[in-house]
Amino acid sequence: MLLGREDVEKIGQYSAAAMLGVFRGRRKVVSLPAFIGDTSHIIAKLEGLPFNLITQLLVTMDIEALYTNIPQKEAWLAVARLFEKEGNTEHSSFILQCLNIVLQENFFEFDGQTYQQKKGVSMGAACASSVANIYVGSFEETYIYNEMAPFYENVHFWSRFIDDIFSYGQEKKTH
Repeated sequence: MLLGREDVEKIGQYSAAAMLGVFRGRRKVVSLPAFIGDTSHIIAKLEGLPFNLITQLLVTMDIEALYTNIPQKEAWLAVARLFEKEGNTEHSSFILQCLNIVLQENFFEFDGQTYQQKKGVSMGAACASSVANIYVGSFEETYIYNEMAPFYENVHFWSRFIDDIFSYGQEKKTH
């Protein structure tokens, strides 16, 4: 199926509607526990925290190609759960429908051929960074901040700017 200009414009409108409805003011992203806004924000988070270079590991990580590797269904569910958790029901059904279109109906052209993006979120979508942050925030809620996670007690600090992670913890084994 080839898209005409009017189809591409409609998808752009859905993306804008999803972005405006879900992520206005970045309020949802800023409320995530790992969120870092800028350098001064991480410095403020780190000030006063205990850190011992001898017994703890300092770790930095990057989530490779985050936007294009996000599972679409899980990303949509993460946004829906966040709506439910915050009690945001006004227009949520419409916004989630728009987000579904943004995630499922993304097409791009490469080398003269048109392809449908099967996974991930388009890096050009107005809501891409917020969807990425909310998806990773959902992952962190399950695997980092959950007391049942196997290494919960070993992570003393975890913070993130979109796909860049800064963490410390996990006592070193010494013999």
